[in-house]
Parts: sequence; C-alpha cells; structure tokens
Amino acid sequence: MKQSRRWFLRTLGAGAAFAALPEISPIIGMIDFPGGRREGFEQTIADLLLGREPGGPFVAHAETHVTGSTAKRLMDSPRALLEMIERQGLERNFSSRPDYTEAAQCKENYKRKADGWGNRGFTDYTAVHRPQADTDASLIMAVKTDGSRHIIEAEGATQYQSHPAIALSGHDPAALLVGWWLLEEAYTLSRRHATQALTAIEKRSVEVDKRQGAMRYETPVSAVIHVPRAPRNSRLGRRSAGLVFAHNKKDQVNPNQIYYSEVFV
Repeated sequence: MKQSRRWFLRTLGAGAAFAALPEISPIIGMIDFPGGRREGFEQTIADLLLGREPGGPFVAHAETHVTGSTAKRLMDSPRALLEMIERQGLERNFSSRPDYTEAAQCKENYKRKADGWGNRGFTDYTAVHRPQADTDASLIMAVKTDGSRHIIEAEGATQYQSHPAIALSGHDPAALLVGWWLLEEAYTLSRRHATQALTAIEKRSVEVDKRQGAMRYETPVSAVIHVPRAPRNSRLGRRSAGLVFAHNKKDQVNPNQIYYSEVFV
C-alpha cells in the first residue's frame, strides 16, 4: 500500500537548500588548480564542457569566458535527490513498489533500474514522476532505511525523451544540482529549461589531465563537470569537495560562457 513517508524529514529537515560559505575568489586565475598550470586546466575544462570534440556544439572563433561564484554545499545523495524532486514540484512519497503509471515508454528502463536496486537492498521508491514543466522528463528515487525509518542511502535515475535512463548515485545528483544552481544564478531559466537542467541524459568519466579524472553530465540544456579534487589554495580546507563547472547550451549571446564554484561537504 502506498504511503506518505514522513520519516525522512527527521533526518533531512524541511526545505534542504544550498548553503554558501563566504565568497571564495571569483577570479579563476587566482586559484591554484589541481594537476598543474591553470591555463592548461582551464582549457581542458572548456574543451570538455563546450563540446570541442567530434560532433560537438563548439562555436568556432568565440572567446571563452569563465565566471566564478560562491562556494556551494555538495549534498549527500538522499538530500540532493529529495531537493531535485522538490525543485520540480513533485511529490516526495514512497512505497515498497515503484509506481510506473507515468513511465510510459520508459517503463522497461526504469524496471531494470528498480530490479537492480531491489537486489542491492533498496526497499522504498518514489513513483516515476513527470514534471508538469516538461513531461518529456522523468525521475525516480530509491532508498534504504534503518530501523527507525531514516534514509541511510539513496540512488535515482532520470530519463528524457528517447534517451536511456541515467543512474544517479554518490555525488551525481548533488553535482547536477550545483550546476543547475550556477545557471539559475546567471540566467532567468524558464520552468521548462530549469526542469531539463536537472534531467541527465548522459554521464561519463573524463580525464582532466593524466593525474585527475572528473565526471561529466549532459542534460538537454547544459553540460556540467565535477572535478572531485580540491584546489591546492582552497580556503575550505578538508571540507572542499572540488570544483563544479557548468555551461548553458542554450546561451546564444555568449555561447562559450562557463560558470564554476568550489563545493564543500
């Protein structure tokens, strides 16, 4: 029987949001980046974000601009996924079986994800939700709980149109959220584009340099990269969880504009 599970509020609190520390240096040139020279690091990030690869959307002969923002919290996966649900105006209800009523053609994709979660001890699920702002987007969340019904682990998945469902775990949902937040700060996103910016259509590991890997996320409107290594001159100390970079693919005025923030846990 489907129930409204209020237990997660005891752990997470209501209205989880990004917490900002005092502003770190907004000038990208003042940060000593991982892996060596700033110029090489910045160029690699720009290449990866802006699609300077075969078939990518890079706009030739356009100057790249990089703008920094205040540090942002990299939430744990339960908080981040619940925040994604809340930001899209969806219900945060859980039941022992996934509800595929809104899954439509994506049902088999989500069933495979749910079967895998069940085999790994996940016990409660949201329905497959489709936000009103863009019904081509969809989202599901699965959780493990302790004896007091507190969430102790969560994973999710998003799917858009004919793209495959993308699994989100660990720092994935939080990195997407930080990328979304950076674009919300810089642009007046429509509700549709805001929803799309929280809907991953691709996730892959990328190499920033020979010593540093990163995770790149693609949505219908954005590209996001999380480099999980703190800058050497970080003011956040051990709390630093690296850097998140975001690019708005719909920006036709400044198509090579990049935004970034240091993130902390």
